[in-house]
Parts: sequence; C-alpha cells; structure tokens
Amino acid sequence: MVEAKIGQIPNFIEAVSKKRLRLLMLKNNIRLGGHVKYFDFQEESSGKYSCWYYEEIDADEVTKEQLGMNGEDNNG
Repeated sequence: MVEAKIGQIPNFIEAVSKKRLRLLMLKNNIRLGGHVKYFDFQEESSGKYSCWYYEEIDADEVTKEQLGMNGEDNNG
C-alpha cells in the first residue's frame, strides 16, 4: 500500500528571465531547507519562464474554512 501525502501540493515559480528563474529556484531551495526537484519548465508566450515543484504543507494548520469545506458550495 502506498502512503498518501495529503499535504503535498504542486506549486510553481515564475520569472521574467531564465537567469532570474534560476535565482528564484535557489532562494526557494533555501526557504524549504533543501534540494527541490523541479519539473515542467516552460517559456510562456508572454516571455516569462516558469517551473513546477511539489511542496509539503502542514495540512493540520489549514482550516476547513480555508479549504472551502465549511458547508458551502465547493465548486469553485
């Protein structure tokens, strides 16, 4: 059986140049305290560069209200 990580969510970094994206990736590694595996590097038609990574959040600190699970419509 595979253990699910409920607090692991995709996140992204966006920058105006490749050089700036690399700098932001380094800052992100420092913020998260280690090496991050980035994927899906993209160059947008607007000239921006982005990449995706997974970030672990503390699911216990996210309230039901923040998640939209307070009895209201959850469709967007």
